[in-house]
Amino acid sequence: MYQVAEVSANISANEAQLAVWGSISMFLAYVQMFYGAWVGFRDRSYAIPIAANTMFFAHDSYYTYLHDYWFHTIQTPFVMNGWYQMALYLIPELIIAWQIITYGRREAGLGTTWLQGFVSYVAIQIGVYILFLWFREMTGDPLYIDCFAVSVVFSNLFNIPMLLRRGSRKGQSLIIAGALLIQTGPIAFFMVWPAMGDRFRTPLWMVVGAANTILAAVYFYMLWKAPAYKHDTLHADEVPA
Repeated sequence: MYQVAEVSANISANEAQLAVWGSISMFLAYVQMFYGAWVGFRDRSYAIPIAANTMFFAHDSYYTYLHDYWFHTIQTPFVMNGWYQMALYLIPELIIAWQIITYGRREAGLGTTWLQGFVSYVAIQIGVYILFLWFREMTGDPLYIDCFAVSVVFSNLFNIPMLLRRGSRKGQSLIIAGALLIQTGPIAFFMVWPAMGDRFRTPLWMVVGAANTILAAVYFYMLWKAPAYKHDTLHADEVPA
């Protein structure tokens, strides 16, 4: 476990670096979520795997719930600014949840009717919420850094299985895959977290960052080679008439 005072001091000492790279990272994450919601409507599908979206919602909604803790106990501008960013993420996460239930409930195995899909999704979300809270209690993560790391890994972990299941770029986009490739490895693991202290520069953290980057790169390549879907605008010449 890291020390709050030490990490807070490192954040203050590297404020400019963290402001720049943190802003880029958040922008790319917004691309993933908001553009992902648009792609879902475009293809009548969903862009974020259910395991990832339920984890994101648990992560971001609990961070938002802890408003008083961030603003009155921790009082570090970096985490207070994070509150506004987390609150904004809840919008596309709820939209994508609706898309999964409405467009993708059969694909996700949630049931055949909308009500069955809704009940199944809510049950999964509750379970993921419990697991998330359990993880945070076990790690003793007062600044949410380990939780952020898990959410970043979840951003990539389930994309390849989703692509293989669909067999095309349906509900997916090279714009999203490119944003993930830049944000979830090189920026998060190698530019943002190392500035917070030695604990985030250990060989294990670097290996996880490298593995996450490779995973994102493989997904980008596989998506590039995958057959186009009828609404794919990136390779319009490949779209069936």
